Amino acid sequence: MFKYFYPTHLESAYYLEAYQKLGSLLDHKNLQQDIKDLKNEVFNINGKAEKMSRMFYYITRTGSKNDSQDLEHQAIIVQALIENKILNLQYNDKSYKVLPLCISQYRDSLYLIGYKNKKDVNNIRTFKFKRISDADITMESFEYPKAKDWNPKEFYDSSSGIITGDSQKCTIRVYGNSKKQISEKVFFNSTLSKSTNEYDEYVINYTNSDELLGQIFVYAQDIEIVDCDITRQKFLDKAKEAIFRNRFDDVA
Repeated sequence: MFKYFYPTHLESAYYLEAYQKLGSLLDHKNLQQDIKDLKNEVFNINGKAEKMSRMFYYITRTGSKNDSQDLEHQAIIVQALIENKILNLQYNDKSYKVLPLCISQYRDSLYLIGYKNKKDVNNIRTFKFKRISDADITMESFEYPKAKDWNPKEFYDSSSGIITGDSQKCTIRVYGNSKKQISEKVFFNSTLSKSTNEYDEYVINYTNSDELLGQIFVYAQDIEIVDCDITRQKFLDKAKEAIFRNRFDDVA
């Protein structure tokens, strides 16, 4: 299985989730002797499960469509990530030098997160796989940051998905059937502030209003935006556009 997931294999692009799971296997005490040499030869890492989990963050099966070039780019990026190699990317018709930090999934799409040009927290950028037109792995290596310097869970803790920025707050009330549905899940970056028989009230932290609207619009019929006038107006405009798009004309 370890050989099967060797990063130069094109098939590795299909099994990104496996890399995350392999991190814990590499540290398993019953397997240490059996995989000691293979671990160093193939993965060139110290077998730290936490490092693997930071490299492959929130990876599950994706629903995005991939052609042969997409899969080739994925394999190159996976290899660069595991071997701590710098990448040259063509992205949206621009050239970038990228120090890869992790691969993340968001809404059925894969993203590469990495430093642009040099290691600096202010230089962290997000690259959508489908918009990469060319990817070349270089011979230049870099030292992968320690957990205190790069932890994707903490980095995106208060963000809207993988969109970072200035944090804002919005209070919503949830009624009807959606009240129970939202109470049963981790919903966006929300904190329950009040609960009554009629509604639950949440304070939501977000960094992008479009991402917030996308999340709450699923439950639009049961949502009341209590504060944040700008977001409420965007919510109403979105609802009006949906009604207009799905209207029945009087004349057939």
